[in-house]
Amino acid sequence: MVSLLLLCCKQAKEQQEKVGHARKGLMRCMLASKEKAVSAMLRWTDAANVAMCDSYLSVEDERRRKRRETFGVDTLHSMFEVSTGTHPMQSGGGC
Repeated sequence: MVSLLLLCCKQAKEQQEKVGHARKGLMRCMLASKEKAVSAMLRWTDAANVAMCDSYLSVEDERRRKRRETFGVDTLHSMFEVSTGTHPMQSGGGC
């Protein structure tokens, strides 16, 4: 009877160790896949940010081009010159 009880305890301990190893392996696997998912998300976010910046810059370039065509100068640059008093018309210089 005692030997049967010891055998059952030994088998239960072995099963517990197997479950523990399996649980650790599962946790490692989940952690690795989480890290891969986060890494992929960051790569996608970086690519999206680059695309958004490129898009914004191309829109701004187009706006500047249209302002130059319309006014002959970059309006923001001209407005800065007027506000700082460095515009040729205000400093007595010619165009």
